[in-house]
Amino acid sequence: MTEMKAITFACGHTEDRDLSNKAPEDRKSFAKWLSRQDCGTCYYEANKGRLQAQSKREWIREQNKEIEADIQEQRLPELGGSAKQVPWAKRIRFEKLRAAYEEAVETEGASEDAFETRFVEPARLITSAKWWIDHREEDAAAIPELITEALGNEDDAVSENPF
Repeated sequence: MTEMKAITFACGHTEDRDLSNKAPEDRKSFAKWLSRQDCGTCYYEANKGRLQAQSKREWIREQNKEIEADIQEQRLPELGGSAKQVPWAKRIRFEKLRAAYEEAVETEGASEDAFETRFVEPARLITSAKWWIDHREEDAAAIPELITEALGNEDDAVSENPF
C-alpha cells in the first residue's frame, strides 16, 4: 500500500511523496526532514555549478586515464617539470599527437608506421614539459620540424633539471 504525503519543502514548493518505502514509525520524522530541504528542482538549480564541476572532474579523470594509456601504448617517456607542468604537458603532447594522427593517417591516408616515424619517434626525444607547454599553440603538423629544431638546441629537448 502506498503512503502518499504532501510535503511542503523549505523552498515553498509542494510535492506528493510516496513514503511507503520507509518504516511506518519513521515516516513522520522523514516527512519533517524533507520539509526542511529544498525540492529536487530547487536543489539542482542551487547546486548545478557544483554538480557540473563534479562531472567535469570525472571527465578529466577519464581523459587522464586515456592519456596514460596512450603514453604506455606509444612508449612515450615521462616528462620532467614541476608538479603542475607535467600533467599539463602530457595533455598537450597527447592532443598534438592525436591531431597529427587524425591529419596524417585518417585524412591524408599515411600508414601507421609512417606516423610513428614522423611524429611519435621524434616526440619521444622531448622530455621537457616546458617544451610542450611553450609549443602548445603550434599546429600539430609542425611538431616534427619543431622537434628537429629543438634537438639542435639540446637545452630545449632533454633536460635533467626540470626547472
